Amino acid sequence: MVTAGVILHALAWVPPDHLNAGLSPTAEHSIIKPAASILDAFTGPIWMAMNITTGDWGVFSLFQSIIAHGIAATGVLLVVRFALALRRRMNKRRQEHPPEEAVAHPARRRFLVDAPFAAAAVLGTGALVDGAFLEPFGLKIRKHTIPLRDLPEQFIGFKAVLISDTHLGPRIPAEFIRKAVSLCLDLKPDLFLLGGDYVHAGTRYIKPAVELFKPLVASGVPTVGVLGNHDWYNSRGLITRFLTEIGVRMVDNAHVLLDGRTRTFASGPIAPRDALCIAGVGDILTDEVNIRRALQSVPENAPRIVLCHNPDGADLPSMQRERIDLMLCGHTHGGQIRFPFVGPLYVPCRTGTKYAGGLLKGPGFPVLVSRGVGMSICPVRIGVPPELVEITLTRA
Repeated sequence: MVTAGVILHALAWVPPDHLNAGLSPTAEHSIIKPAASILDAFTGPIWMAMNITTGDWGVFSLFQSIIAHGIAATGVLLVVRFALALRRRMNKRRQEHPPEEAVAHPARRRFLVDAPFAAAAVLGTGALVDGAFLEPFGLKIRKHTIPLRDLPEQFIGFKAVLISDTHLGPRIPAEFIRKAVSLCLDLKPDLFLLGGDYVHAGTRYIKPAVELFKPLVASGVPTVGVLGNHDWYNSRGLITRFLTEIGVRMVDNAHVLLDGRTRTFASGPIAPRDALCIAGVGDILTDEVNIRRALQSVPENAPRIVLCHNPDGADLPSMQRERIDLMLCGHTHGGQIRFPFVGPLYVPCRTGTKYAGGLLKGPGFPVLVSRGVGMSICPVRIGVPPELVEITLTRA
């Protein structure tokens, strides 16, 4: 069991990790990454503890993999042993005090004992299969119409598409991101926005991830992006260089202006009279958040849309001191596991579940949080399908 788990985990993570390694055909096979995700549902807490201890969130470690799968296998065997002992106890109790119908029908007695265990096994297996094989790849499109103050007439009906948290790597195959990018193109927006976390970690996926976004830039539609925390883990934001080379305008603590006449990037030292500002800030966990620098020299009457990978940024005092008309975020993945009447089990934000996903009211401006395309540390999606976000602007 441990050997099989380690092998499957290694196939998904494809060691060793280096910049020019590229994609592995074996790892990109449709069955490998979902199957590894099912195993990671058992080893996940152990990996989390080891990652926190070592500070290494990126590449494959054979030693850690053996430990994680060994502990997980031991835990599973203990649970199975406990379940069998409980079943024997329940069966013995029913034999000592059988209901009248069980005396007449021994098969009914066995059914009454075995049914709860069988139901738990079926439901648990079904949830894992759905969470690893089905729901993570059921991409949705969420549409929002957002009113902005001072929006120039030329931008009324302007449409942007936000694609965030693609996480190319051991959880998410390139083919799924390729389909997401194709769907972005089918929406025919006026602007593409990239919300960060393009790779899960490490460097081997940087160049393949950039290749996946090339069709957006090649379409001639302006494309703007910021980095997420995973783009810094083990690669120190290196992907910025390659995204910039293909034509993505990276706006970490910077901005670009769109010209209302052409709906393209404004050029020259003088800002156009009718402009829309697209700004961004660095990731709150791994970079500097400098909204003042990001909005420096932006015309006062220009509406400002700010890309901020982590929605916790909306609550920073520095954000409240600047004019921001709309903040666009990702990072949360909607919590990835959400149950009816309960909500998301956990959202990786300092503010708890406040910014789990959707269009929300921040302290000083609306915050629109994408539930993302990929998966991160949690290896399944249950009740939270991946999504692209389409935004249509109108005048407030």
